Amino acid sequence: MVFGFGRKKKTSDERARDGNRNLRGEPHGLGPGAVAAGGGSSSGSSSDDPDRSHGDTPDLRISPDKVSAIVSEYDQRRRQQAISEIRTIRDSVEPMIEELMGMGRDLEHDDLNVDSIDRHLAIIVVRGKKQVIDVIRRSVAPLPTVDSIESAAKAESELRQLLKKMGDVLGRQTRVIHLFAKKHANRLKSNLEVMNSQHSKMRDILDWHNKADSESGEIVEIADGLARRRDDLRKKSQRIRDLSAEFELLESRVSELKSELAAIKSSKEHEAYLRLLSDIEKCDAQMSQIRVEISTQFSKISRPLGRYEYGSSLDKEQQKVLAGLVADPAGTVHPKNVETISVIFSNVRRAVATGSISAKDVNKTIAMLAETADMVRPLADRVAECGGRHDDLASRARSAKPADLDGCKIRLSKAASQHKDTGRRMAALRAQIKDGNSAILEMSADLQMRLRQHTGVMYEIDPPRIELST
Repeated sequence: MVFGFGRKKKTSDERARDGNRNLRGEPHGLGPGAVAAGGGSSSGSSSDDPDRSHGDTPDLRISPDKVSAIVSEYDQRRRQQAISEIRTIRDSVEPMIEELMGMGRDLEHDDLNVDSIDRHLAIIVVRGKKQVIDVIRRSVAPLPTVDSIESAAKAESELRQLLKKMGDVLGRQTRVIHLFAKKHANRLKSNLEVMNSQHSKMRDILDWHNKADSESGEIVEIADGLARRRDDLRKKSQRIRDLSAEFELLESRVSELKSELAAIKSSKEHEAYLRLLSDIEKCDAQMSQIRVEISTQFSKISRPLGRYEYGSSLDKEQQKVLAGLVADPAGTVHPKNVETISVIFSNVRRAVATGSISAKDVNKTIAMLAETADMVRPLADRVAECGGRHDDLASRARSAKPADLDGCKIRLSKAASQHKDTGRRMAALRAQIKDGNSAILEMSADLQMRLRQHTGVMYEIDPPRIELST
């Protein structure tokens, strides 16, 4: 139903027009192909553009930077074509609006022969007639002049509202109009059907224009994204070149420092230094052996020493040495502690002998304490002698050490680390450029397809790939 009057069957001419429109695949002849090829707009004729061939013929190989201008040019022609189409539709609707206002006047002067019908029914008819006339008076007015997309949208909106209000009122009064104003009903139905058809065409054009505008924005965004990615890859490529120069300098620096370190290590001074280090290692091994002997010997009397530590009343210095003999005898046996150790051992033997410190075998424990006490002085002298020799060797090694040995090692380690880090950064940038080039190829193919569908012109997008330096 159309506004309560039923749907009019399409004529053969209308069916033919619709069939041709479907064959074109675009509403009213508009669309990417039609507009790109001129679409009836003289300003968009392909004959005026020698750099462009339309249809399926391959056109220029272009960079993404040119896409925005191409889309802008196409959008301008498409916009003008849409405005022209809608202006034509608007102009064709104006006489129908005037006719609709005339129908309202005719209906107002028609008494509909209400005097010949039931009084109660006549009231309903008059009321329905008045409602239809009021809506025509308030809502039916000329459409705005169409000279831009904005004014075209306004014209479509006003026509839509007009048709809705007419449809609402006629839907409510459909029985009244059909039964008591049949001649007006037929005129209104015919008029509104045509106006509704024209409004649908207008709406189709605006919908397509808005959809094309959205597609244009997406295409430009892809092209801009390609340009941004290209610029980013160019910066990364330049960074690789800078790092490559830095890498070569560091490689040369590492080689120089290795040669410098090798020269230092082959010198007589370094040989003497190594001999002293070897002597220090032997001294350390000897000291370790002495410490093992001390620890082994004192482990034999650890029980009485431990018991005496908790029950003794020694002075502060003696208490400190006793605690050291229990916890770390190898670090406590030293010539400076020999006298204190002798006093402690004498007290421990006395405590064991008197029973103050219990022991399973008193005689054996006393004998072991005496044996250890006799070994303290020799062991302490060996510790002092070995420690003194170690200190002397260490002092001589510090003096014999080549002056720049440590500095050269530090510089070599730092340069080698920087060289390795620079290589990793170059590899990471190359991987990013490789991935970026793959993405550019995909984006370029997508952009080329979208541009072809949008404009009807087969542009070949030149992918802005960045070559990887070796």
